[in-house]
Amino acid sequence: MRRESSRTKRKPPLVKELSAALRESLHFSELYESSERALRELFQTEHIALCMSNPDKPTAYDWRTKTTGALFRDHSAWGPPRDFVLQGVTTNPNEAMRDTDILRGGKVEDTQTYLICRANGLPFRRVISMLVTTLEQGVHGGITLYSERRDPFSVRHKHLLQEFQHEWASAFRNIWRYSNVTSRNQLLEEFHLRESTSLVLNSRGKEELRTKGVSALLKSWFDSSALNDEGIPFAWMERLATLVKADGRVAPKLYSLRHSDSNGELKVEFIECPRLGGWQLWELKLQDTRRSQLIPEKWLPHLTPRQWQIVNGVIHGDSNKTIATDMGITDDTVKKQLNKVYKKLGCDSRTDLTSRALRP
Repeated sequence: MRRESSRTKRKPPLVKELSAALRESLHFSELYESSERALRELFQTEHIALCMSNPDKPTAYDWRTKTTGALFRDHSAWGPPRDFVLQGVTTNPNEAMRDTDILRGGKVEDTQTYLICRANGLPFRRVISMLVTTLEQGVHGGITLYSERRDPFSVRHKHLLQEFQHEWASAFRNIWRYSNVTSRNQLLEEFHLRESTSLVLNSRGKEELRTKGVSALLKSWFDSSALNDEGIPFAWMERLATLVKADGRVAPKLYSLRHSDSNGELKVEFIECPRLGGWQLWELKLQDTRRSQLIPEKWLPHLTPRQWQIVNGVIHGDSNKTIATDMGITDDTVKKQLNKVYKKLGCDSRTDLTSRALRP
């Protein structure tokens, strides 16, 4: 029998409210205000604290809470050496942890965290927390819920918090990247200003934008038979449709795809952008671990996928034999394909081809 999700066992309106807060918030204060009620009722807790890192100040955190503000403003002073919650979630990032998981039989009342919190007006007996990392280096956040009840947070509470891990990561990332964005056009402009290689689609799969380098990657990794009429891999469209239909209720691993060959790997991250004015956009962030692609984009329409690989090898200084071995073809095939390339591009030798490719 299929195991029922913690989300479906809980109150659907509250789950939807929390999910909407995580997807639509563009400011940290907004995230706290819009998620606080759902968190309080879903987890039956009295005290909620959210924190978020500052990449420019690695040891500094921004905190949002209604009941424990004074205590956490000074957390950097007392937390790192004494806070068992911080130590537990730091050791196990992206994993929901209860006090029972961290202390393993020990008592909350015997910890310095308990004594410090009670002395500062936080009379908690139980806690559940999760440190969430993101795709952006140095950007992470935390969710910590404190309860005054004697009974520990349940396994179901732990599963519920864990199921939202990916959405919390997206929320922290979006706040860091898009806090100054107020419109769809500004959001698209942000992609142009960054150096990442990204394809931006709407929730129906229509292309909204592709940054420099995307066309070259698609040409090098996929045959035309693997692409739809818009030049986007069928596999990517199918995965996007799955994510849109699931509305956040999928395993985190489904937010990425990997394509590999003998030379490396192409990783595709599906990132849900903040919803603006009813528009939902998805960024497909591409990371190619193969060696750099040096072919000018203006050459791409004139080359077949096989010729593209051969030319890239020539530009990197590979011999015909090396190229043939890497591609699993004969030296003679490499020579014939190069002669066709010379005619197409108006080059007369390997040296001329390389010179033109690397010309500013």
